[in-house]
Amino acid sequence: MPRLLESAESRRLLADAGVRFAPWVPVQDRASAVLAADRIGGAVALKSAAADIVHKSDLGCVLLGLTGAQAVGDAYDLIVARATRAGSTTPKRLLVEAMTSGGGEVLIGVKQDAVFGPMLLLGLGGIWVEMLRDVSMRLCPVSPAEARAMLEELRGLPLLNGGRGRAPTDLDALADMASRVSEFAARTPGLVELDLNPVMAMAEGAIAVDARVVMEDPADV
Repeated sequence: MPRLLESAESRRLLADAGVRFAPWVPVQDRASAVLAADRIGGAVALKSAAADIVHKSDLGCVLLGLTGAQAVGDAYDLIVARATRAGSTTPKRLLVEAMTSGGGEVLIGVKQDAVFGPMLLLGLGGIWVEMLRDVSMRLCPVSPAEARAMLEELRGLPLLNGGRGRAPTDLDALADMASRVSEFAARTPGLVELDLNPVMAMAEGAIAVDARVVMEDPADV
């Protein structure tokens, strides 16, 4: 039976594979959330880290741009209440994460094909990914050069290349991250699917700010 990994576990797996994340700290109480935010510094995001909260944004379990102990503490309590109302069995598990802004939002994902195995997906990301459906696909693993070619197939490429007055983003950094994800998928038995959405494409570098990994139960692999 496939299981959705908790956010912290997903992030650790992918960080070991070479994916760069914004600084984050797992917490399970209000005081720890406030302390973590102070340690990270600047504005932070609070997000549910419960494995049974799948669509965090839709449930109001992601709050952004928080500064100050009162705001962080109140946000922690609010997310716990919303996760509890949504039926989570671990509503107190949250992540405190440094805010990352600027650049475009990209999806890097993997889906299992019944015939070919793990397929890498690259597309414009964020909350509009399902509506835009602007995605390129390849069989895993892919090289950074192949991943760069996938990015250049996207209809939304001008948004990453400085369209509408935006600064051009670091396509090579995106391609490198996508290649590392594809290599992780190719060597990881039992991987059902994964999503890095969004990956913030910066003028220099790329930073993942959310991760979702689904694995088969080891007994079924």
